[in-house]
Amino acid sequence: MNGEDDIRSIVVRNTMRDELNKICGSMPVEYVYGEGKGKLIDSLQNKVTYALKNTGIIIDKVYLIGSIRIPKSVKDALDSKVKMTQEAQAAENEVAKEKAKAEIAIAKANGDAQSILLVAQAQAKANQLLAASISPTLVNYKAIEVWDGKLPQVSGSNTPFINLGR
Repeated sequence: MNGEDDIRSIVVRNTMRDELNKICGSMPVEYVYGEGKGKLIDSLQNKVTYALKNTGIIIDKVYLIGSIRIPKSVKDALDSKVKMTQEAQAAENEVAKEKAKAEIAIAKANGDAQSILLVAQAQAKANQLLAASISPTLVNYKAIEVWDGKLPQVSGSNTPFINLGR
């Protein structure tokens, strides 16, 4: 190895590893492993640049090659947490869906009940108006309108409209 390779493989690598451990130690694993990668790289760039500024080593850009490696047990725990979160969200969505269905059914039932009540009120009003307009004279007139001119074969005290003068 020559001096340049030693600097890269020892000084820069160790500085990057140390700064990366400090940064990752202050962040939740799911953040580092997920949405926080970009922030992690930016933070590492700043920390390494600052740590090496007095050595004359200039770091232009820090890149993440490949994926962040975490222990299998941590990955399994993260995957389990994600799955449980998704299942909980699905359950919440199902509850909200069922509540919405119930609210729709209640609104429909209320609408149907109001409709039935309005029809019944209108029919009652119509019946009142009809009852108020019926008189004995009108009843006799309507009976005469439909009479075919034949006298009833049976007569009694309830014989309608014709008084035979008995």
